Amino acid sequence: MKVQDRIDAFSILGKELKTYIDQTELDSVGDKYSALNDSVEQSFYHNGWFVKDEVLRAIKGIIRFLNKEELQQWVANYSSLFDQPATKRVGVIMAGNVPLVGFHDMLCVLISGYQVSVKLSSDDKLLLPAIWRLMEEVSPELYKRVDYVDRLEGYDAVIATGSNNTSRYFESYFSKVPNIIRKNRTSVGVLTGEETEQELDLLASDIFQYYGLGCRNVSKVYVPESYDVDILFKAMLPYQYVTDNKKYMNNYLYHQTLFLMNDDSILDNGFIVLKEDNNLHSPLGVLFVERYSDVHKLGVELTKLKDQIQCYVGKDYLAFGQAQIPRLNDYADNVNTLDFLAQLKRI
Repeated sequence: MKVQDRIDAFSILGKELKTYIDQTELDSVGDKYSALNDSVEQSFYHNGWFVKDEVLRAIKGIIRFLNKEELQQWVANYSSLFDQPATKRVGVIMAGNVPLVGFHDMLCVLISGYQVSVKLSSDDKLLLPAIWRLMEEVSPELYKRVDYVDRLEGYDAVIATGSNNTSRYFESYFSKVPNIIRKNRTSVGVLTGEETEQELDLLASDIFQYYGLGCRNVSKVYVPESYDVDILFKAMLPYQYVTDNKKYMNNYLYHQTLFLMNDDSILDNGFIVLKEDNNLHSPLGVLFVERYSDVHKLGVELTKLKDQIQCYVGKDYLAFGQAQIPRLNDYADNVNTLDFLAQLKRI
C-alpha cells in the first residue's frame, strides 16, 4: 500500500465513525455499528471512568484526526519515505487513563507503513478492537497489519506509555531497540485576571473533561497575586455532573478529608477542592493554584518544567478549551512520533 492508500482508508474509517456518532445522537444505531455500540455501552462496566459521554467524546476526537486533508498535510514531508516497503514491526504499549488514548500511536505506526503489535491497557481493552473491526471492510490489507498481544515479541521498535515508575522498567527492558518511552505529564493554565466568562468556562472544560485523568487536563492554574479564585467556581458549575461518578467522588472526598485533617487552607465547592500549592501534579478532585507577581519570571519557571508539562493553556499559550482537542501533530510528551518512525526507515 502507498501512503495515499492508507490515508484514503483512514479517511473512510473517520466517515464510518461519524455515521455511528450521528446515529447515537438519534438513538438509532444500525446493525453495522452494533458491535461498536456494545463496546461503548460495556466500557463503563469494565472501567468505571469510561462513561458513555466521555467515550463518545474520545471517538469524536478520532474523527477529527481522520480528516483526509489533515492527514495529507500531516505526512506531506514523509510521503516518499513512507511509500517505501516496510517489513518492520512496531510494538505499542497503550495507556488506559482516557478512552482510546493509544489510537494516535497506532495511527502513526500504520500511516508510516509498518505492522503494529498492540498491548492494550487492561483498563481499555474493548474500544480499539471494536473500532478497528470497521477497517476490515474498508481495507482488509491495512486491517491485517494490526495484532493484539499480551506480551510484545518480535518487535523492531517500541512506543510505550506509562507512569514515571513503569518508564524506568520500559527504558531498561526495551533499551536494545529504538524506542519512545513516555512518563507522567500534566497541563497548566496561566490566568491574567482579564479572562472573559466564556474563557473561564472553556478552562473548566480543560480541567474536567475525562474527569481530569489525561495528561492534557489542566491540574494547576497560575493566577496573579490579587486574583479572587472564587471566580473559578462559577465557571465550574456545569461540571457538577462529576458527582454522579463514584470513583471521582471517592477521590475528591478522600483528599478533601486529608486536607481538613491536616488543617490545610482550602476552598471547596462540593465537587472539587482548590488548594494553593507549589507542586505541579494535583491529585484527582483537586486543582492546585499558585500565585505569581511577574508573568515573565513565571514564563521562565514554566520553561524549566517543560519535561513535566504537556500543555500550557492561556492567552499567550494554547487557547482555553483546546487542551483536550489535540491535532495530529500534537504529540504526547512533545516527541514527534512520525520523525521517530521515519528514522526507523533508515536503519
